[in-house]
Amino acid sequence: MKMGRSFQVPQKRESSKREVFLVLNGAGQISGYHIDLADQAPSLVAIKFVTALSTGHFISARGFLSLELQREIDVASLQARWQQLQRQTGDFVRIHKVVEAGSTSDQHLVLVNTEFNRLSDSLFVILDNNNQIIGVDFPSDPVSPKPVP
Repeated sequence: MKMGRSFQVPQKRESSKREVFLVLNGAGQISGYHIDLADQAPSLVAIKFVTALSTGHFISARGFLSLELQREIDVASLQARWQQLQRQTGDFVRIHKVVEAGSTSDQHLVLVNTEFNRLSDSLFVILDNNNQIIGVDFPSDPVSPKPVP
């Protein structure tokens, strides 16, 4: 996918200002966007990303990815990866727990423990210091949930 020019569009939300970067292709159509979430906790960004995926809002979910990662993963690919996970695990039920597992000077690792109707596992979400998602690892071998006492 060829990315075009980026534009910064200020967007007002109540008492804060949030920047949105629109990416246009050569034909002048919007081919991607990114919302500046640098002021939010990495765990909150990961929750919003998984929530967007689980509700079928793949265009919104892709907006959480860094522009570099958006070049690699288009909306259809992101949707296909989520649907492949659900074929293995069943339908999404809920986010069980979110853990900021570690961080370095330039990135954060967030584990999003998700429950599906057949299995549960953690999605690994890697964010840079501006809370742009720079990596997502969907589990290839999800584990069965433990019985509820």
